[in-house]
Amino acid sequence: MSLFYRFVVKGMDVENFNSPAIGMMTPYSAIFVFSIGVLLSNFVFNTLVMKYPFVGEKVSYSEYFKGNTKTHICGMLGGAIWGLGSAFSYIASGEAGPADRAHHLLPLFGEYLSGKNLKAQRNLLINY
Repeated sequence: MSLFYRFVVKGMDVENFNSPAIGMMTPYSAIFVFSIGVLLSNFVFNTLVMKYPFVGEKVSYSEYFKGNTKTHICGMLGGAIWGLGSAFSYIASGEAGPADRAHHLLPLFGEYLSGKNLKAQRNLLINY
């Protein structure tokens, strides 16, 4: 997440959202362009991870689409939350300034609160 954020913000005119400089985007156009990029790149990355998984055996597209509705809705909900959080972060960058690393801590903090892998999460939060 920290790899692309600075590039998206550099493409925005954070000083003037109403009438951005030529060649610059508003937060709304930036999130739209970014969302299109995520959608298109997903086909490439999803295919690669399905063909060369980190753990387990290869998965074909037919097997992927045989997943149950609950799993797919969970994935879509996660994507919607990520997209909404990114949009809010881009929109707030005009008043609050572009976020540095703080917004990357929220998912980690959520894992910490849920108690999963508590010791490892605690170490990551302290050393961040």
